[in-house]
Amino acid sequence: MTATARDMLAAGACVQDIIDATGLTSGEIAAIAESAGLTQAHADQAAQDAARQGEKLLDLLAWGEQHSVRSTQALAARARTALTELDTRRTREQEVQEASDEIARLERAITATRAKLSTAKGGTSTRRTAPATTKTPARTCEHRQARAWAKVQGLDCPTVGIVPARILTAWRNAGAPGRTAS
Repeated sequence: MTATARDMLAAGACVQDIIDATGLTSGEIAAIAESAGLTQAHADQAAQDAARQGEKLLDLLAWGEQHSVRSTQALAARARTALTELDTRRTREQEVQEASDEIARLERAITATRAKLSTAKGGTSTRRTAPATTKTPARTCEHRQARAWAKVQGLDCPTVGIVPARILTAWRNAGAPGRTAS
């Protein structure tokens, strides 16, 4: 959507056409225009549109909350609650994305630093190798069967990693259903 909006802005499309084509808000379009260095006029128009839409929405909520009909008041209250929740979720999602981006950047920096260290040490690896696992085919199969049984029973069991002892014990106490002869 961002690339489409950027292309439409570059082609001189009006903000409403971009909104209709992409589903983006005028505020998002303003941000895209600004970050892409496109015309200030587009950014200004989108910012003004966003401000008008925000004012209209607030006026509508205030009208509903002050309405004489209780069902209209309740509807306005639910709408305000829903908008607040949406804002919270968007903020949370942005924070998660920013943190994920920061982690990716730091991981790239760590990889580059490890390569420098390796070169400085004369090409030796700075990473330790993981010890070989001692899983036997029978144990792996048993865990797979216990996980499947736990899922059918509605028990909380991770899909990867260690199967909790409580799950294995419950599975065995149930007669180890699904167990195949080893």
